[in-house]
This record gives sequence, C-alpha cells and structure tokens, in this order.
Amino acid sequence: MDLQAPVTLRRALSPAAHAAAVSALALFAALVPSGLSVASAGDRTEPAPDDDSPVLVVAAELFGGLHLITGPSSFSEFELGRAELTTALSPVPWAGFELTAEAIRSATSESVLGVDGDSLVFRVKRAWAHASAEIGPLAGEARVGLIPDPFVEAVESDYAFRGLAPLLAERGSFFDTSDLGAAGLVHALDGQVGLHLAITNGEGRNRVEQNSGKNTTALLSLAPRVLETRSGDAHLALHVAYRDGSVGTAGLRNHRLAGALAFSHPRVSTGVEAVRAWGYAGRAARETFGAGLWAGGTVVPRWGGVVGRAEILDMDLDRDETWRFRGTAGLFADLLDAPDPREAERLRLYAVVQFDRATERAAPLPGAAEAHDETRLMLLFSARGRHAVR
Repeated sequence: MDLQAPVTLRRALSPAAHAAAVSALALFAALVPSGLSVASAGDRTEPAPDDDSPVLVVAAELFGGLHLITGPSSFSEFELGRAELTTALSPVPWAGFELTAEAIRSATSESVLGVDGDSLVFRVKRAWAHASAEIGPLAGEARVGLIPDPFVEAVESDYAFRGLAPLLAERGSFFDTSDLGAAGLVHALDGQVGLHLAITNGEGRNRVEQNSGKNTTALLSLAPRVLETRSGDAHLALHVAYRDGSVGTAGLRNHRLAGALAFSHPRVSTGVEAVRAWGYAGRAARETFGAGLWAGGTVVPRWGGVVGRAEILDMDLDRDETWRFRGTAGLFADLLDAPDPREAERLRLYAVVQFDRATERAAPLPGAAEAHDETRLMLLFSARGRHAVR
C-alpha cells in the first residue's frame, strides 16, 4: 500500500526540546477522539470510505531482471531486487496499521553462510500503527512502531523510477528505510505544506538499540500544484530534512542534512537529491556528501519512454580522490493502461545501460580503481498492485 506522508525540516534538538517533542507526540495521539470524521493522512491513493466499515488492503511489489556485467571479470546473473508484501487494515476510518515483509538474502556481504546457504528469506520491513485527525484546516497523523524514514518516504512519493534504482539517500547508506520509533505529521493546504517529526532508535531495521541516544529527524515539505493539464496535474515538491543522530554502542555521531527538489507529472518525472553526512559508515569523524539526479518521461503513451540517472558520492570530504560515480540510461515501457503510472498498479519493463567508476581512494581496494569499474546491460521489470476490501 502506497502510504505516503508530508515531510519536514530536521533540526537538532537539545535534551529539553527532545523531551518536549516526545511529549507533543504523546499528546497528539491522545487528542484523536473516536467521534471525529477523518481519513488516514498517510494514504493519498485510497479515499476514505463513506461509512465506518473496516478497510483491508493487500499490496505486492516485485523488482527483478537480468544483469550482464563487463569489467575486470565478465559476469551475468538473474536478480530479484525487491519482493514485498504489505497488509494494511483500518478497522475505523481514523486509525489502522500496516505490516510489510520483504525478501532479502540471508547472508550479508561480510558473511560466509546465511540460512540454508544464502537463501532468500522474509523479514519485517515496516510494522506500525497510526491514528489521524482533521482539526480545522490541518490534518495530522501519529505513528508508532517500525516506521518509515521521513526523507526516503517523502522523496519516493515523487520518484517514478524506484524499480530501476533506489534513491542515493538509500543506496548510499545515508538513511535506512525504516526504524523503530514514533512520529507525528501535520499538513495543510490539501497536503501542499507538511511537517514531519520522528524520534527513533537510530539503528535501522536490522539492529536493536545500541546506545541511550535517539535520532531526532525533522522534515519540511512544500508540494504546490504548478500546472494542470489534460493528462493530469503537475506538482513541484521541495523536501528539506535534518537528523540529529547517533549509532552504535559508543553513540557515534550520525547527523544528516538532506534536500530534494522534484517535478512530478503522469508523463514526466525529474528531480535532484543531495545529502551531507557528519559521521558515516560507523566512523564519527568521517564527513560524506552525495548527490543524485534523475529524469524520464513517456514518449509514446503506455508503450515507450526514456530515463536517465546520475549519482556521485564523495566517501570522505577530508581526503582527495574519494569519488564514486554511477550513470544509468535507457528505455522503459508501461504494459498496463493506467491513466497515471504513479498510481498503485504498474507493470513496467526497462532496458538500460549502467556504469560505475571510482577514483583511486574510493575503490573497494584502495589504489585499484579499475576493480570498481563495471558496465552493465540490464533488462528489468517492475510490477506492483493492490486490492482493497471493505
């Protein structure tokens, strides 16, 4: 289920402000009375039912394909990039929960063996409850559990090519897609302005809390409708976020400043993202920067489109020659006749070329940049759908 929400400027909070934010979240959750007639603030594509009957939504998403790799050694593989199953239940119009399971390889890159070799296994990606309310011109939502990361969730709502590649914010390990904690969201002007505050453990979805500190993330979103056309509305979205964070048993600093600007239309999607990190990959002293750019659009409705992505990552701002670059370009085709491919149902095919390059110090083996230089021909599919029952 495509549960999207507005986004907010992340600001570092003092201990007193941090405690106030926690209290505000608890107070907001307590102020949601059962008598209010409200809709879920996180569900943009599933309108609230006219009655109070429960709503059950089951959704699935698959990414996969064939990679033909050339470089220091040629290689080919079939790959399953994503296999997710989501169940979302709203017993009443103003509250509900979501559970998302994802398939991953059981062994990490540092492991020799996983489960039954290196089998694909399911784990919990998100598991959270929410309650929402409308108070005058404002709509709000409270969340608790294994909740989505505010920045990744917000930018992905304006990113049409997740089946091709994740955002650099995710792929570059600047943000995890979910974490244990609580969040509060407020938005106005029909979602065109939004604030999102989240307090989480800071260890991501695959580790328990390692220290007494908490990550505080604040996010601001501005998403005005800038153009109305016969083929759909166009939106310009600005997302700015700051995270005051810590990670590991030593409570190492893990701060982020991130921003994204995206233009979204049923036939065109383009945008740019940038992230600055203070503390990276478990090293408190390391400062890192990454930026990504994407652009694509439909040339022949339903049958043909072009897409391109470029990413650059400076692994260590205090050193020279620590850059990594990835470029992707190709064609895509939508096989479902959906009026707006941004909506839930999609079957898309990609044929793209992708290349990775690295400078000497950024290579997996320092001084051997050619070990990171690869070119891939990729034939990919992206499929998703859902079914709602009342």
